[in-house]
Amino acid sequence: MNNDPRNKRNLTADTVALNWNNQTYQLILKDVTPYPGTSNSIPKATLVINNQ
Repeated sequence: MNNDPRNKRNLTADTVALNWNNQTYQLILKDVTPYPGTSNSIPKATLVINNQ
């Protein structure tokens, strides 16, 4: 997507902190395909989960 003309700004991962079972986790959304709004296919997401 580096050459995508819609990429007009610096994109950063969406991140959320989550407390579950007395542990803190960081969930990071790294990638969503297909690019939102470009097709009717089923979207797929790549998440990274870090135990903090």
